[in-house]
Amino acid sequence: QEKENNGMAKTIASKPPAALSPPQITSAIASGSHSIKLTWTAPKSTDVILGYYKAECYRPGQTNAERTRLVHSQFLSVEIAYLLPNTLYECAVIAYLRENSKALGDAWTPSRRSSPIRTWPGNPFEPTDITATAVNSTAVQINWKAPLISNGDITKYQVIVYDSKGVQQNIYTETGRDVYSSLLTGFKPFTT
Repeated sequence: QEKENNGMAKTIASKPPAALSPPQITSAIASGSHSIKLTWTAPKSTDVILGYYKAECYRPGQTNAERTRLVHSQFLSVEIAYLLPNTLYECAVIAYLRENSKALGDAWTPSRRSSPIRTWPGNPFEPTDITATAVNSTAVQINWKAPLISNGDITKYQVIVYDSKGVQQNIYTETGRDVYSSLLTGFKPFTT
């Protein structure tokens, strides 16, 4: 609005810019063993021009994001990938104004962090220290240790037997997370 300055000149006093409200996360769900999908609502403001969003996922209690994705201001969802399997994360969305926005300059505003989300379990690493010992001419004892990284709860182990030509002969399944051996029987005597 215009004001007179002692009748000499007119100055224009502009109203202060409206504060940019933060985006609101409406959904944060694990979408795979390495990914989380975020959905949010746009900030409420009539006189600012959004530039982009930055979606981030953190380990609970951490201040540095594990993964970040930039999202065009037209979109209100993103999938953040390359996360660790079976791991808790908290996510946030930050709204940034367009650099040349007259209202607030280069302002930004973060959402509140989401509730913790656990990515899906992934495939476990291979068991370690695998040994095979002939018990007699038709049986072999297999022993192993648990994988160094399980990526979730291990519920069973499978031992697949191949002959020397690479042809699958049999599958033995041992149930139980604390089972680390299997007695394989029924082999033809003196074969490999």
